[in-house]
Amino acid sequence: MRRAEEISNETPLNYCRGCRTKFFDPVAGRRCCAALESGQSGSSALPGRRRFLSCTLLPPPGRVGVDIAHPAWHIGREFMNSNLPIHDHALEAMPDAESLLIEDGLWWVRGRKAIIKEYIKRIIRKGAISNIMDIGCGSGGNLDVLREVGRIIGVEPSSTLAHRAMGRGIADAIFQQDALALDECRNMQLFTMFDVLEHIENDESFLVRLRQKAAHKHFLLVSVPACRFLYSDHDRILHHYRRYTDNTLRATLEAGGYQVLHMSYFMFFLFPFVLLARLQDKFRAKLAKKRTSVEIGDFPPIISVPFAATLRIEALLSRKVRFPIGLWLFALAEDQS
Repeated sequence: MRRAEEISNETPLNYCRGCRTKFFDPVAGRRCCAALESGQSGSSALPGRRRFLSCTLLPPPGRVGVDIAHPAWHIGREFMNSNLPIHDHALEAMPDAESLLIEDGLWWVRGRKAIIKEYIKRIIRKGAISNIMDIGCGSGGNLDVLREVGRIIGVEPSSTLAHRAMGRGIADAIFQQDALALDECRNMQLFTMFDVLEHIENDESFLVRLRQKAAHKHFLLVSVPACRFLYSDHDRILHHYRRYTDNTLRATLEAGGYQVLHMSYFMFFLFPFVLLARLQDKFRAKLAKKRTSVEIGDFPPIISVPFAATLRIEALLSRKVRFPIGLWLFALAEDQS
């Protein structure tokens, strides 16, 4: 992987040469540690701040919400006009480096990587894989895990997210176009779609066309939001067409020409907390008080650390146990042709 300073010369992302931290201020990005000595960072004074706070400029611990109704929302010291609906990502309006810092630290992002690793082990036991395509890779948060086992190509229609993914310097290529239009599909042994299928209106048709485009025998690893009864304003804001159950996801995959090898719910132990939040949304909707923002789960360490550890434990338990319910549903499938 390329060094941070090499990436920073090619993209608007900046990196402090003192601490190697991603930094979103284009003026002070290369000298935030030096600027700290005089109590300055760019044009903003930061007296009394410790180095790690000044370098990253992270917001104070707590929930980060994206309010699409309020004329402006604030995260850290930057603010963005957000009176337009979310198009591709809850953090799409933020500066690139600041968004990546927050996203990579989210407890469920870290926990998801542990789950992905367990499924990758299952795939490797069935045969070596060398070419992987991550469809809907977003800002590239899972590329490092996939890179450990093969050549990785990302596909992301959003120019903002594709730029962030390429800036990580992990993928061999990031394509900003329809995955089904890429000839590279014919060389892939594994396709991944993490929290993508629910955004596709005709999911079965997409899977049929994907299988037809991929000439070689291949695997498909997907994750989707689970439990149809939890569908709420949260899903509508994020442009989810649906949530899945194990039966509906299995039926969708089989209709697309795939045989399910393994499927399990996750966030089983955290499910009561999520259930309460989603039921609150439904209650508010009945009172004509619809949700106008989404919470991405940027909690303080006292909450985020045990939550991430819980997901890692579930990932380990999934070797022997299939959880009966949860907020997430993962499935590993194989092309039947």
